[in-house]
Order: sequence, then C-alpha cells, then structure tokens
Amino acid sequence: MGGDVQAHGDHGVHGIPKIPDYRIYKVEDVPRLARAQKILASKGLRDPWLRNEVWKFCLEKESTSNAALRGRF
Repeated sequence: MGGDVQAHGDHGVHGIPKIPDYRIYKVEDVPRLARAQKILASKGLRDPWLRNEVWKFCLEKESTSNAALRGRF
C-alpha cells in the first residue's frame, strides 16, 4: 500500500530533544525568584523546588528578545 505513508508510531519526530543540564538554572539569575528566596529566608523558610521555576523565566526572556529582533527586521 502507499509508499508515502509513515510507519506505525512514526509521528514525524526526528531524534530525541536535548535536555539541558539542570545546573544551568540558578535562582540567583532571576530577580523575582531571588527576591522570593530572600523573603522566605528572612522567615526561616526555604523552597527546595524553587529552581524548578527558573526555566520558565528563561523562556520568557528568550521569547521577548526574539520578538524584539523580529521588530527590527
């Protein structure tokens, strides 16, 4: 039957996406999260999972810089 039909389970994905090293995400690099960390520390608390939120701010920063570049060209 048709030679152009993809094999079962092949959904057009080529390769496995590269997962970045977790150590590149630092709370100190995101002022908003660093401020939250300081507030928690002042109350004797800490959030061990706060680093898990850093990537969201990195994406936000990347998308705004890409938008700025698109506006220039």
